[in-house]
Amino acid sequence: MAKANLERVTQTFLDLVRIDSPTFKEQAIAERLMAELDALGLAVEHDRSGPDGVGNLIGRLPGGTGLPIALSAHLDTVQPGEGIRPIVQDGVVRSEGETILGADDQAGLAAILETLRVLRESELSRPPLEVVLTWGEERAHLGARLVDVSKLHAKLCFVPDAEGDVGTIIAAAPSYESISATFVGAAAHAGMEPEQGRSAILAAARAIVRTPLGRLDEDTTCNVGLVSGGSVRNAVPARATIEAEARSLDDGKLDRVLTDLREGWEAAAAETGCTLEYSSRREYRAYRLAEDDPAVRLARAGAQAAGVPYRAVATGGGSDANTFAELGLPSVCLSAAMRRPHTRDEHIATADLGRLADFLLGIVAAAAPRGSNGRAHRDRPEPAVSAPTWASCSSAAEEPSRRCWTRALTSTRSRPRSPGRSRGHGELHARLPATDDPTEVGPADLLLFCVKTYDNDATIPGLRPMVGPNTAILTVQNGLATSSSCPRRTARTQCSAERWLAAGPGLLPVSSSTSCRPSPSTSKWARSGRRQVSTLSWRAPSLSPPGWRSVVEDIQLTLWAKLLAMGSLSALGCLTRLGTAEWRGHPATRELYATLVGEAASVARAEEIALDDATVDQALAQPTDLVRRTERRCMPISKARSASRS
Repeated sequence: MAKANLERVTQTFLDLVRIDSPTFKEQAIAERLMAELDALGLAVEHDRSGPDGVGNLIGRLPGGTGLPIALSAHLDTVQPGEGIRPIVQDGVVRSEGETILGADDQAGLAAILETLRVLRESELSRPPLEVVLTWGEERAHLGARLVDVSKLHAKLCFVPDAEGDVGTIIAAAPSYESISATFVGAAAHAGMEPEQGRSAILAAARAIVRTPLGRLDEDTTCNVGLVSGGSVRNAVPARATIEAEARSLDDGKLDRVLTDLREGWEAAAAETGCTLEYSSRREYRAYRLAEDDPAVRLARAGAQAAGVPYRAVATGGGSDANTFAELGLPSVCLSAAMRRPHTRDEHIATADLGRLADFLLGIVAAAAPRGSNGRAHRDRPEPAVSAPTWASCSSAAEEPSRRCWTRALTSTRSRPRSPGRSRGHGELHARLPATDDPTEVGPADLLLFCVKTYDNDATIPGLRPMVGPNTAILTVQNGLATSSSCPRRTARTQCSAERWLAAGPGLLPVSSSTSCRPSPSTSKWARSGRRQVSTLSWRAPSLSPPGWRSVVEDIQLTLWAKLLAMGSLSALGCLTRLGTAEWRGHPATRELYATLVGEAASVARAEEIALDDATVDQALAQPTDLVRRTERRCMPISKARSASRS
């Protein structure tokens, strides 16, 4: 594998740290990096999403094959970070003056630039590659929050922005809560009438004494960082403010700390006759990656290719990786080899700058398929798997967020065709490659999404490696909102919402543009209301038993008619624990049921569902009959006939 130029990456780093770039003053370094990226052949966008023209830089390197990835670092530094004068002594870079060095995160910036330079100079195969450089990371990731990840092609993002040895990945990072509290008392002259005052500083002091500070357990920390108050020495202070934070790898632990902290501060205010103005904000959320996570696998392969020791650790610090992951772009933070960041003793070894660039180059190579650009790449640690033309996803009940990829197909032995139990139709068994790692599948033509709807949030992000520009996703989930909620959630994970198809029994409502329609030779189309519906005529027997030919004229109207009765009955049963005969015998429960039906009907009409009065009346008078009727409308013809005979 091609290696970084150590002298060049060191000089790049020294040049970057000399450019003042404290938070909200990143304009100069952004201009320098825009020029660098443009010279390296990237198409660069400056979103100017911050104050005074500050913004994120998004660069795209044309071409490449394999799994699209992004490399990200932040432009800003903490204070004191202006007038930095770096010196190199015994292979270590430090700051000469009374400032930080700025390796957080200029080391990441320098390594990304060196990675791009080596890619341009060498024949190293690479995947589609994007660069995301953010402003305001040191202020709770302000810039990363404003990155429109739906416009990125990347399926995974790697963020070199952590302390530690090169080859270290941050497999778990905490949620972070910022806390601000102002205690309001009453001012009075401290010498003449102190009795008339209520000291806000005393309230704040008692609040701090009640606060558990430092490391509370292996996952959780809490800190009071700023205290201010009072106006003059000879007056009882009327206001005092505390700025604090709490972090935890476990959201449950964090919520308990916050509850206890607020209760203690409210008690401190009450004891001193003050009032409390309290606010807190979840600035970013925790992530935790398993060893078989696609990002972890690529990072491990990159470390092997670079010849650096690999290890995965948990940290108490956050990064843009937290925010990108929360926005729907799976991300992992990497060590950038910096030491003692945010202090005047910050430093970094020049050799580590080269190792960091090699680590990123290894990750890039690992995301590219074997043989890309005509090369065999014998040094590739984990060869890519050729993508099949389709894939399916289902979730195991015992672990809905892990290993949901075609687990039932992991045996590749052929099985004999067995007689079917439905009107003589046989079962089709096929030899298929299977994996629980979506990166091994790659972009597919068609994804079959077979997941319980309550697992969607955990499962949809895993689709990213299998979604290409021409991928269609077919979900066979039921439910009122499936056809709209899945595309909406998927848009945040870079799946094409216009290619998400939602299938009901014998139906295929198409959620958007005609580009995703099956060809006329394989489908039958019919118009109904606001949606387009179709009956698929797949050649595979397991997907097209002859009975599945009916087309419901308006599937949403049918589902809402069923919900009028079934939803209201379920709600009433949960509330009262009464059977139908019992609740019908009480005027109060009959009235409650009618209210539930009326509310459901109002919601349906607000959603532009054309419910008629007769359907509402039947839900009130004969709810079970309405449920049976709507269920039969959604059945395949063959099953409906069988049900009618029984």
